[in-house]
Amino acid sequence: MSKSRCCLLTRGFGLLLLTLAAVWPVIAMGQLTENRLIPESTARRHGMVRSWWRQAPVDTTQDEVENLTLHGDTLYVQTKRGTISALDSETGHVRWTLQIGSPDLVTTAVGANDKYAAVANGTKLYVLAHDDGKIVLERRLKNVPGAGPALSGTHVFTPTTNGSIESYDVVDSKQPPQIYNSTGRAMNQPFSAGVTLAWTTDKGLFYVAQTDPLSPRFRVETNEPILVGPGYQHPYLYVGSIDGHVLKVHEITGNIVWKIAVGEPVDARPSVLGDRLFVSSRRGGLRCVLAEAKVEAPKPGEEANVVREGTVLWQAPSVGRLLAGSEKRLYCLDELGRMSILRRSDGGFLDSMVLPGEQLAIHNDVTDRIYIGTRSGTIQCLHEAGIDKPLKHRRETSQKKIVKEAKQKALEPKEKGKEEKDADFGKELFDDKKPADGNGGEKAAPMKEAPAAADAFGGDEKPEPAKKAPAKKEKAADADAFGG
Repeated sequence: MSKSRCCLLTRGFGLLLLTLAAVWPVIAMGQLTENRLIPESTARRHGMVRSWWRQAPVDTTQDEVENLTLHGDTLYVQTKRGTISALDSETGHVRWTLQIGSPDLVTTAVGANDKYAAVANGTKLYVLAHDDGKIVLERRLKNVPGAGPALSGTHVFTPTTNGSIESYDVVDSKQPPQIYNSTGRAMNQPFSAGVTLAWTTDKGLFYVAQTDPLSPRFRVETNEPILVGPGYQHPYLYVGSIDGHVLKVHEITGNIVWKIAVGEPVDARPSVLGDRLFVSSRRGGLRCVLAEAKVEAPKPGEEANVVREGTVLWQAPSVGRLLAGSEKRLYCLDELGRMSILRRSDGGFLDSMVLPGEQLAIHNDVTDRIYIGTRSGTIQCLHEAGIDKPLKHRRETSQKKIVKEAKQKALEPKEKGKEEKDADFGKELFDDKKPADGNGGEKAAPMKEAPAAADAFGGDEKPEPAKKAPAKKEKAADADAFGG
């Protein structure tokens, strides 16, 4: 073989290797994406359709998806290194993508409402415009965030590892923050709806406050920590705790309508679909509880059968948490990570579908849409065949009506010995009296109000001295983990 021909073969082989090196990652990513998608044929075989799928902007060489957050018509994708993407929840269209703060600091899950999205990176809080992702507020937090923030119409609320809730005005950024103390570490994302803000601590306390401005209403005390947020159907909150109890609490008055024991730790947020409450426990599976009183139509010659609210209607032992539900079916994760499809009326097993790869499934109790994602950023939306428009589960209640109800409750005469008193800054906000055990519509412990804390801009102006020592600070290790 001549020397020139050998040289040409060597060059050709080198070009082939370079081409394969360039093309192979694309082929591999395509195969990886397809392998993690639920095929349309498989979805249809189980009575569903895949309305869309999308590869979110994720640098898979050094990053991965950590949280998916659904609010209204937007699905937020948050990565470990602080990349936030907003996707249209009905089409999968990527509206915007933004890198928040430092990729080396811890980024929390996204909190959102119809106007804004909020996220904390390290000890910095960012509020973004819903439409284009533009940063409308950037503030340094006074304490280390314990979880993602929540939003009302005008304020953003961040839970911290020392138990306090920091409130910042989104409309008027010059306003100093309000800081309210609670007992224990606030390590779960608060829940916000209308004029109500609710959060939990690892001391087994469930706090409820009024928003805009933040004003404490009451707290509910349990024997063990509460690890998940509440279920909600206006005007009631449904709270589950590690001690195996579930409570129905009025969001304005604090009246505990009923309290039931499920016998196992509640480790997933309760879901309210219509008049049914679905509760997942650690080893007890999924329970269906009648959330609201129901009178069954009597048969001829018989009296009406009244089913008492708080009654457990059925139980599915092998099922884990709920993903979504339609009028007739429930879509859940079972103990093996498969999707189990149950009959909503009695919990009867209908079907099971294997989910490919490691999945990040959203707990959606607002609509019937099923959102499933992967760490590499492949997002897909499924729904029951024949349901073209999202089926909404929450009752439509206007903000005006909620505010009116809150004002009416505030004008009602208070019980003797229950009058609230002003509290000094830095003092525990609640009285020492424990709440009732929850039967017969008894009231939870009322809160005391506290004035706003000092400015958080880090200026020379110092806050007025507190009359009592503030809560004990967290260890340095906690702050270091967030880069604070």
